Amino acid sequence: MKLQHIVLVAGGLALFAVGCGDSSEEAAPADATTRRLASSLERKLVTPIAVPTDTGIGTAIGAVIEARTTALTLTAQQPLLKLSANGRRCLVQRFDDAEGHEAMRRETCERDVLRAGTLVFTAAAVSGRIEHFADEGAKPYEAFDDDEDGKVDRVIESAERLEAPVALTDFAPDVEIVNNGKIESRTREDKDHDGKFDVESITATTRFQLMEPRTP
Repeated sequence: MKLQHIVLVAGGLALFAVGCGDSSEEAAPADATTRRLASSLERKLVTPIAVPTDTGIGTAIGAVIEARTTALTLTAQQPLLKLSANGRRCLVQRFDDAEGHEAMRRETCERDVLRAGTLVFTAAAVSGRIEHFADEGAKPYEAFDDDEDGKVDRVIESAERLEAPVALTDFAPDVEIVNNGKIESRTREDKDHDGKFDVESITATTRFQLMEPRTP
């Protein structure tokens, strides 16, 4: 009886082993990597970059106007020329050059906005200090004071403005842009508010595809 018992157990183990072998043969082999699509890529800058100081951020909008009106004439102040979305009366000021062409326009509503050609300066109506700057020309660019401390916290540069091509491998070892897309913009941020950009991200006209090791 003892010998028979041993044989039966051994047979049971053999059947169990065969069952496991069949299951392994049916399972598809796991890939070493997986693909992931992303709308943007971000990296920490190894060497922080000083924030720009030529955007007007933190400057009183009146000072910007004064610096730009040496050869301009204030032609009109029409408080009722425009109404804001909530019905508030807006003060609109137009500044003309020597030939009578509009060179600047200031609209004060919920916010204080100054347009000078392709440049746009936006300030909070209460503080009067510039919190957002934009160049809407051929090489679009924006700068933001997100925490209202008078310093640049974030910039967004269009691809046209970038002086050198973006290296995708700086963001991931194996990445590509799908569907023949291209870099659309680059954003730099000063997340710890020390006056230097420490994080950089990029977006594309389509999406990014990354190859990543599969998690065990």
